[in-house]
Amino acid sequence: MQSKGFVKLVAILLALACFYQMTFSLKTRSVEKDAVEYAAKFDAAEQAAMEQYYLDSIQNKVVYNVGLAQFTYKQCKEKEINLGLDLKGGMNVMLEIQVEDVVKSLAGDSKDDPAFVVAIEKAGEALKSGSGDYIETFATAYAEASNGGKLVDIFLNPDRRDIQVGMSDDEIVKILKKETDDAISASFNIILSRIDHFGVMQPNIQRLPNSNRILVELPGVKEPERVRKLLQGTASLEFWTTYNGAELLNSLLRADQVLKNAGVVEVAEATEEKKDESLALAAEVDEAAKTEEVAASRFTREKNPLLALLNPDYAGGAVIGAAVAADIPTINKYLAMPEVRDCFPADVDFKWGIKGDANADGRHFLYAIKVERADGKAPLDGSAISDARESYSQTGASAEVNMSMNSNGVAEWAQLTGDNVGKCIAIVLDGYVYSAPVVRGKIEGGNSAISGDFTIQEAQDLANVLKSGKVPAPARIIQDTVVGPSLGQESINSGLISFVIAFILVLIYMGLFYKTVGWLCDVALLTNVFLLMGILISFGAVLTLPGIAGIVLTMGMAVDANVIIYERIKEEMRGGKGLMASIKDGFANAYSAIIDGNLTTIITGVVLYVFGSGPVQGFATTLIIGIITSLFCSIFITRLLLEWVAQRWGKVSFSRRWSENLLTDVKFDFIGKRKYSYTISSIIILAGVISLFVQGLNLGVEFTGGRTFVVRFDKNVSAEEVRSQLNTVFATAEDAANASFEVKQYGQENQMRIVTQYKHDDTSEATTEEVETMIYTALKPLYGYDISLDGFRSTQEDVNGIISADKIGPSIAKDMTTGAVWAILFSLIAIGLYITLRFKKWQWATGATLSLMHDVFIIIGVFSLFYAIMPFNLEINQAFIAAILTIIGYSINDTVVIFDRIRENMVLYPKRDLRENINKSLTATLMRTLNTSGTTLLTLLAIFIFGGETIRGFVFALIIGIVVGTFSSVFIATPLAYDMLPKKK
Repeated sequence: MQSKGFVKLVAILLALACFYQMTFSLKTRSVEKDAVEYAAKFDAAEQAAMEQYYLDSIQNKVVYNVGLAQFTYKQCKEKEINLGLDLKGGMNVMLEIQVEDVVKSLAGDSKDDPAFVVAIEKAGEALKSGSGDYIETFATAYAEASNGGKLVDIFLNPDRRDIQVGMSDDEIVKILKKETDDAISASFNIILSRIDHFGVMQPNIQRLPNSNRILVELPGVKEPERVRKLLQGTASLEFWTTYNGAELLNSLLRADQVLKNAGVVEVAEATEEKKDESLALAAEVDEAAKTEEVAASRFTREKNPLLALLNPDYAGGAVIGAAVAADIPTINKYLAMPEVRDCFPADVDFKWGIKGDANADGRHFLYAIKVERADGKAPLDGSAISDARESYSQTGASAEVNMSMNSNGVAEWAQLTGDNVGKCIAIVLDGYVYSAPVVRGKIEGGNSAISGDFTIQEAQDLANVLKSGKVPAPARIIQDTVVGPSLGQESINSGLISFVIAFILVLIYMGLFYKTVGWLCDVALLTNVFLLMGILISFGAVLTLPGIAGIVLTMGMAVDANVIIYERIKEEMRGGKGLMASIKDGFANAYSAIIDGNLTTIITGVVLYVFGSGPVQGFATTLIIGIITSLFCSIFITRLLLEWVAQRWGKVSFSRRWSENLLTDVKFDFIGKRKYSYTISSIIILAGVISLFVQGLNLGVEFTGGRTFVVRFDKNVSAEEVRSQLNTVFATAEDAANASFEVKQYGQENQMRIVTQYKHDDTSEATTEEVETMIYTALKPLYGYDISLDGFRSTQEDVNGIISADKIGPSIAKDMTTGAVWAILFSLIAIGLYITLRFKKWQWATGATLSLMHDVFIIIGVFSLFYAIMPFNLEINQAFIAAILTIIGYSINDTVVIFDRIRENMVLYPKRDLRENINKSLTATLMRTLNTSGTTLLTLLAIFIFGGETIRGFVFALIIGIVVGTFSSVFIATPLAYDMLPKKK
């Protein structure tokens, strides 16, 4: 092999890079172990809070020093391997911004217009069914309902300068879309800040492109009900007058002494002693920085319990001090004490800045708000704003925000600014201060410029905050999945067990079948796993349970490239070539089949990633990266090892006696028997079609909409018992006619999975609570103790009750259905085009594509035939679509290898009959086909048995697909291509 040195260098650098990435996960685990040990010194009720305190206190401390760079705990967390919600537990929420409310708000008094009401209803129906853009549908519907009325007539407003008389409907639609987009951006930023202050580690918050939806993933969240209320709450924007920080300095000093005299010092000292025992991170903490920080502080907890936490050195403007995030709860507790409140003016209120300030080393500023009204409300709220836009200042040195008040707010803003010249006015959203600009003079006319050391992005964010009070755009939950930590831990355990068992089976199989080169293949496989994990971490990929299944499946498929290479080398050696020549030619002849086969699988992986979501994307990510690392290890690492052994010992064993000539002398007329294979497939497909018409498919809530709950009992129960209890409640429900439900055992005998479409089109929190209460009422008698409603509903408070919950609205169900259909069609079309380009004849592409459709129909038919009788869940959901696409990639891989050998034989033996060429090609690749299918089935069986209930249906689909795909590659795809090819050639 040429460039051996370069390949070795790349391999070593890759290995070092992957090891480096993995060390961050090891370091965070070490720090979190220290946190657990530290929290163990406190009472059981305080341990969770103290563990979090420990982690918060060192978030910005250096815990990992690699010489050239130093990393804080927060930075290490960002670089560690991310576990999905199905492994870690937590909450996945899809929010939809209510565009209808934005349009109604902009319409003002015109919203009672009958034509407007009709247009809103039609646009809502289009959004619900996923059949069109809301704004476009609204505009079309209004034109029809108003007999050609103009949109400008209902949106014209003296407070809006961008809407002018005579504007066309297209111009108004453009403005409405811009306002909607701004409202969604504002909601996104609000949700971002709310989650940031909720205290969740490693949240994932995304605004989905080309939609009005926001995805929120919160690993490890312990209060799902609180999160739901937090995410769906309407934003509250307020303008407050403030105190000058210097005015309250004496009050702050008095409060500090009151706390000292009240005995807080003793409590603090006792706590500090415990903290000091564990917070010392030895050499892992940057001691120099720590010493410098202590020296810079003029206050100690012993003498100044408040000022040691709330540093007054940062006071200025409306700010009275600054504190690190970990100390904020303690400061809030101090300031809420009656004796401390008495030290400050009666009209003062305290609010924290929305984020840490770079000028205060990341500390949060505390603002002194002046409450002047008797009702405690702000002097001005967000309803007074008509517009806010970011722009560059006149000097162009920095960005600023231009804000305009509406007709109702102009006078109030003028009075507010006139009374507070030289003072700060705090802009507060959801109780946090976003900005507190100084008033330079009375502002009349309603137009203001907020300047500061803003970047254009910061100015845009502030403008969105200001507009959040102008247009009410509440977010509504349309998909909600909660996974309890106990179920997440069970998923980790089952996933790791299945991975280890499957991997060991593959290693043993290769060693037993291929002897020396089999063990060399095992070394390459181990390298592959190491590189795969390192690359996943470096890309920030999320590891899910289907992702673990993808890794295991990748291992099974990684064997394929090695098998192709070994079988080609054995053929070269049977032809009389020497060992080194056989290795060289074997690799050369195998490249085409390996690359073609893996590229087609990557195509399906890309389609899966684009159309999938959550765990499905995790599966696609591991599959794609796994295929790439498998190619590298099979082509380069295996060859380096093989040539090293050959040069060192002069010989290499490629098989054992019993496997040396296995299936080499098979004489079978595959083409001649094709009618039998066509008949068998036709019978199976026909049975599936009949079943589809008779009993249909078990569609999951992802495609129908509805709610799913996994409920755990304190003793074994039967599905019939649970079904009977639920029937007594749902039969008398408000909408009993549509109160369908399904019950099935989920793993252990004390766990049941309940699916219901009751009020599936209402995704409100009230309806979710109603359904959960109905299930609780029905199932409470099946518990051996008096389980409370809160304990039953919470995924944290009780080990029993609801341990997982999933809610999907009809609009997102419609989108998932459409996406699933397009995903399968795109993958079939893409693969068909690739085969046509590679093999130059449409017959090969048609045979391969029809074969893939054959595989899909059989798998769907099997799920329809057996979903009612199988002891595990056979549901048509996103995971099932992932399985279908995976099988398409796997089956085409097998087919391409066979086609590649046929093409090669047609070139080598042009005078040989086409039928003979095909039969000999099928025979030559038969060993490879069975070996690859065998190792893949071994891994899948291990996952099916040990991988847990969560992915059992998914793996069952893969097992059926591997069997059917192997059959179709040999007995369907190739014979179909033969029947279409000109026989004389």
